[in-house]
Amino acid sequence: MERRALHRKITIAALMFVVVTTIASLAPLDPGRSDKAFHVIAYFLAVLPVAFGSRQFRLPLACALMAWGVVIEVVQPWVGRSGNISDAAANLVGVLLGLGVAHFFRRNTRQ
Repeated sequence: MERRALHRKITIAALMFVVVTTIASLAPLDPGRSDKAFHVIAYFLAVLPVAFGSRQFRLPLACALMAWGVVIEVVQPWVGRSGNISDAAANLVGVLLGLGVAHFFRRNTRQ
């Protein structure tokens, strides 16, 4: 596959994950449930396309996604949800886990 086409597909996949994660982060939540695992999983999945993508964009886009995870928590009180630091931390953990898993696979699948 041509490199440019691959980068385009990776970008589209990452944007789709970010849009879905943003919508889910701003939707009403059952107040009695902890959602930390969902935060980790969502941001893990959101960073994977970026983490396997172009080396030059990997770190800037991962940092942008980490910042977005914090911004979402700041915005949540304006949409009827309660943002908190532990949710932001779970978002960051998801991004870091995704980067770590991608790094492990890239390193161990080189021929």
